[in-house]
Amino acid sequence: MKRLTIRQPYVHLIFAGLKIDEFRSWKTSYRGPLLIHIGQRRDKDDRLSPRLRAAIPDELPCGGYFGIVDLIDIRETDDTDPAMRYAWRLKNPRLIPFTPALGSLGLLDAPRSLMRYAA
Repeated sequence: MKRLTIRQPYVHLIFAGLKIDEFRSWKTSYRGPLLIHIGQRRDKDDRLSPRLRAAIPDELPCGGYFGIVDLIDIRETDDTDPAMRYAWRLKNPRLIPFTPALGSLGLLDAPRSLMRYAA
């Protein structure tokens, strides 16, 4: 299992079933379970629609492992923003007990202590 850090409020939207694509400037050949880590800082939500913004609570957890999703596909987009070049299609979000931890950039191996949640 691999791990990926994503900032709030996007993690909240993924696990609420309101966001199925995570946009990145890069792609990977990996497909399978992704352990989702919430970054320490909250991102601005100015690119979100008013409907999605309304679904975001004021208080959201940050700085820890939150859940697992399945990365099932990656497709190239037509977006001119390089950060939005690839849409990572996520499916089957499932929560795990929140585990505080520092994150890191990139797609890395998940900590051994959390591998039990991959099944």
